[in-house]
Amino acid sequence: MYQSSIDTEQEQISYHFVPIFLNFMQKHEPMTLVNLNIIHSYDEELALALKMELEDCAFSNLTSCNTISITSSTCEALNSSKYIFAFDHLDRLKEHSNHFNEESLLIVHLVGSQKNIEFNHKLETIGHSNVVTTLSQSYELAVKASLAKELSGKHSSNVDLKINSSQIKNVGISGQVGIDGEWEIDLSNCQICDIENSAISGHNGYCRPLSHILIDQKFVDSQLKKIVDERLLKTPFKNRLVSESFAALNGFRDHIKS
Repeated sequence: MYQSSIDTEQEQISYHFVPIFLNFMQKHEPMTLVNLNIIHSYDEELALALKMELEDCAFSNLTSCNTISITSSTCEALNSSKYIFAFDHLDRLKEHSNHFNEESLLIVHLVGSQKNIEFNHKLETIGHSNVVTTLSQSYELAVKASLAKELSGKHSSNVDLKINSSQIKNVGISGQVGIDGEWEIDLSNCQICDIENSAISGHNGYCRPLSHILIDQKFVDSQLKKIVDERLLKTPFKNRLVSESFAALNGFRDHIKS
């Protein structure tokens, strides 16, 4: 299987995303071998260093790793790819969109600048029907992390309630994420699962709706969105490479499972 990643011009997110993707494929499609194309706009020396790092890691399902400059013809690489992850260069991607295989899945997770973030909401300009955008997953992860922090601690007993973000389910994100005031959080179906030390449930390993847990409603109604926006928009991109990589993978995982 051929897979292409259009890397970010700054910070090289592929250093983090590719290992996460390969480990996911190894677990969920153990018989699938991956031929990887990394399409980049940075210096060739940096691209070769990335290739060497991935080869040295000796992933059992990685059969080849090719670095391709975006200034070169990328049509053949894109046309042969089952999955194309785009983290940057939507404008350049549009130049090759008529060469996409109709069955190729384009996963768009444009990050690194406000311009890129806004491009996530202009996918109709690409001219390819099989497209999924995954930026909302970044917001879902940040909402869960912020909720987990707020929920952990003492509630109606003297025993701390211990919550991590993986226990929080059914967080809805809508609107144009990344644009101030243009997105919303839906916690109407939110649940906290596998609760330990819960004075609410009375026993361990229990799931409860968020609405049944004592939490400051002011935090949910007015503070949570502000915290998430600051977490995502004011944190330097270089400090978010791992979480953005997981967000892209989570969106991809959910799409192929649906």
